[in-house]
Amino acid sequence: MTVPAEVVAPAIGQILETMYFCESFYRGKGRVREPHIGTSITFTGAVSGVFSLEVSSALAARLAADFLATEPPDPGKEQIEATVSELANIACGATIGAWQPCSNVHFSVPHPLSDGDGAGEAEFTHCFSVNGENPEIAIEIAVSDSRE
Repeated sequence: MTVPAEVVAPAIGQILETMYFCESFYRGKGRVREPHIGTSITFTGAVSGVFSLEVSSALAARLAADFLATEPPDPGKEQIEATVSELANIACGATIGAWQPCSNVHFSVPHPLSDGDGAGEAEFTHCFSVNGENPEIAIEIAVSDSRE
């Protein structure tokens, strides 16, 4: 089961625009090649799975500064990581809610991705850029139908 780009792209685009004051461009499959911060959320209910997100470190610092209304380099490492976790939390809820609007789904607390989590070196299904053409945000949604 796959969450289509027609659902993911507008959900993520709206979040980035309204909460982080930036325009994003959907790039399809890819990877964040720069140093990045990753987090994931487990969801259960009518559909279950894992929502994984990676953000380039540079963009994460900018998002934190915009979200907290400070100037870089004011956001510290903990604030940047918390901002990425909050982005994942909101993005997961908005995406799953747009895809399965009548479903009851429960979400875990975001937790950092380690080298063994997420897609490893595989491409993520949904990538976005903000500052250029290279992916700066990558999202993978591994879904399993709970009714199976």
